[in-house]
Amino acid sequence: MNNCKHTLLVVLLCLICAFEAYAEDDEEKESYLRTPEEQRQLLTEHAVFPEEGRQHQQLALSLRNQRLLEAQAESRARQLQFQLQAAQALHAIRQLSVVVDSSELQTSDESNNEVSYQTDLKRFRLLGIWRRSNGVRAKLAYGEHLFTVKHGDRLLGNIVVHVNTHKVVLNIDGKRHELSMGGF
Repeated sequence: MNNCKHTLLVVLLCLICAFEAYAEDDEEKESYLRTPEEQRQLLTEHAVFPEEGRQHQQLALSLRNQRLLEAQAESRARQLQFQLQAAQALHAIRQLSVVVDSSELQTSDESNNEVSYQTDLKRFRLLGIWRRSNGVRAKLAYGEHLFTVKHGDRLLGNIVVHVNTHKVVLNIDGKRHELSMGGF
């Protein structure tokens, strides 16, 4: 009988400890719902000395601030990753200058495998114009490609180049684009 009472007492003590631990967990979960004064009181009531209570408060604030900073850093990293992907996609789109004509895709004749080049004249940049003994030359950039041209040259198959001392004119299929050096 004495052994049975002892076992019952041990079981009751274990249940009480478990209930107290569960209640403390609930208090910690609800600590974000408390006012700052209630949170300070909760942190300091377990402290032996007032200074220890202040240390508990500072530690709790430091941990909370660290969690907030980590969340902000993760958010910023996701935002930068998205911006990088968007910039890479935009760069890839700009680099595409070869387009297959849709009318060629609809024909059943497989012998016609020609690809039409569609060139955006506005992507050309004028890097410089200089005079040589036999005429005027210009340096043009198209994407990552560089071209040195003179009057009458043809670029990318069908772009006719006209170079004079102040500007470069590009003509393709009746479209005209003029490039000039910046300044006056």
